[in-house]
Amino acid sequence: MRIGDLAVPEVLRALDSRVAEVRYRVVLTLGAIGASDPAVIPALLKALADRESKVRHAAAMSLGDVAKALRASDEAHGSMKNVLGGTGLLGSALADDRDQKRVRARIGRQLRELASPGLAGCLQSEDSDMRVIAGLAIGELGKNGRPATAELLKLLRHDDPKARALSVYVLGKLGPGDDEVVGGLCQATADDDQEVRTRAAWTLGELATGAKMAVPALRKALDGDSNTQKAAAQALGAFGSDAAPAAPQLLKLLSKGDADARKIAVTSLGAIGAADGVVPALVKALDDSEEGVAVVAALALGEVGADAGDAVPRLLESLNGEAKLPRLVAVRALGLIGAPAKAAVPGLLRAIGDTDAEVREEAAQALGRLKASEALPRLIAALSDTEDDVRGKACDALIEIGEPALEPLLELFEGKRRQADSKTRVLVTAIFSETGEADRVVPALARALKDRDKTVKFAACAALGALGPKAKAAVPELAKALLDPRLGLVAAEALGRIGPAAAPAVVQALGSARGVTQLAVLHAITKLGPAAKDALPALISLVRKGGSMGTQGAVASIGEAAVPSLQGLLNDSNYAVRRRAVMALGALVPTPNRPWTPSPGSCGQERTRLPLPKRWARSARTQRPPWMRCSTP
Repeated sequence: MRIGDLAVPEVLRALDSRVAEVRYRVVLTLGAIGASDPAVIPALLKALADRESKVRHAAAMSLGDVAKALRASDEAHGSMKNVLGGTGLLGSALADDRDQKRVRARIGRQLRELASPGLAGCLQSEDSDMRVIAGLAIGELGKNGRPATAELLKLLRHDDPKARALSVYVLGKLGPGDDEVVGGLCQATADDDQEVRTRAAWTLGELATGAKMAVPALRKALDGDSNTQKAAAQALGAFGSDAAPAAPQLLKLLSKGDADARKIAVTSLGAIGAADGVVPALVKALDDSEEGVAVVAALALGEVGADAGDAVPRLLESLNGEAKLPRLVAVRALGLIGAPAKAAVPGLLRAIGDTDAEVREEAAQALGRLKASEALPRLIAALSDTEDDVRGKACDALIEIGEPALEPLLELFEGKRRQADSKTRVLVTAIFSETGEADRVVPALARALKDRDKTVKFAACAALGALGPKAKAAVPELAKALLDPRLGLVAAEALGRIGPAAAPAVVQALGSARGVTQLAVLHAITKLGPAAKDALPALISLVRKGGSMGTQGAVASIGEAAVPSLQGLLNDSNYAVRRRAVMALGALVPTPNRPWTPSPGSCGQERTRLPLPKRWARSARTQRPPWMRCSTP
């Protein structure tokens, strides 16, 4: 809890002060406290009716600050779940946050049900500053501000153009709305004020909803002033093929507009696709006097895709230019056009030898998209390129080509080992991990586990793990790698991904594992779960002896089958053994509202109370060992 949270009651009392400056400071303080106390919102709504305009302005601004803080808190919460998801730490981290989550949910409801209508009432104020501050605060509410939609639509009819522009801006901040919102914005595209028209067109593109109403309105806006034309043209691109009826007007803008207008028109035509006359116009735009327009035209042809096959000869001409940018975008467009650009393979083979690394990178990607098996020698050579990005794209391209690439890659990986550096061979393992021909690559990857280069061994382990159950033929070699101190954990991960077929080898390895290698074996057992139940006697023995810190998690991963053995340890005369048994049993207990995931070596913070041995029953709760006091009531 922060100091601000503790101060809320005192701060709220100060809101009744007769001194305007005190009330003003109190309101700012409440806004700074933010989304941490539900009492803040009602207090700020009360301040919206203060007799002093300064206080009212601060209250509206603070409501926006609370909404912004709530959104930031929710985003941080989501990021935490993404980072910790799937780990044993997620449960305890979320447990600490549950009360805060309930508070945030309550504040969100207050913003939607109380703050939004309260701020909406300020939109019709004669105080223009108050209108602006309240509008911006509603925009910060996001979807929670939708109850203010009716007042915002009413504001669209205000005499002041600045008020109408504010309304358009805030409606855009609230996100996609209903037909009434789209209709209001469509009417605003014909407003007398240029700023309102431009902002309304741009907002329709941002929302990209209600195409049946928006596209006709945006087509009319294309006949307006220059700024409105550009905003409408850009917005039409957001509707994709639904904006095809506007293609003739965009083609007209492309032929008569200034350079910026032509760029926007070209981009939107590419998003609309192969409407009548679009591809020929884009091909013509490749010769535009403004290089920027020509570059955007090439990218737009790539967006059109396979329907832009007629543009291939002209794009091939661009590959021979001296300027880098036209070559780069031409290569990209040819790759995006796909199968109709097969005739471009010879040109792309030349481009993969270009002096510029970005051009080589795009050429490799394009050859992969075209699945050009005739490009295999050049792509395999590109795996040794001086630039990592080019090597990576060549790797991706070989994955796209698939089966035809396996034989030469196997030859490179094993037959010509001395001619391939470790980086190249690591990339080859990545290609093998994505293949559908596991039977052909698994033996080579298994042999690579004995390679002298440790990076190749690590990569081979990872590739076998990525292949999963298809790599079961490599289990014997992975089991040996499991006992390698440097390779053990990676091998454990791979064996866990292979699944039940790896369980016998892992159980056998547990008998000879010590120290770091024992940790690796325990990790493998944890990954395998109940499939490794044959390891239970050895694991119980480790619990008795102390074992590695991952022992409790490995036992817990076996599931319910481990419970009788662990309960037997609760009567052991050794305190440390009892403690480890309770920890393992605790890891087996599922937490409400969360699927069971064992947390190796962790007692955790959420427990149902475990039954105690009879001789402990008379002990007071406060006299129990500390590790027994974390149970929930």
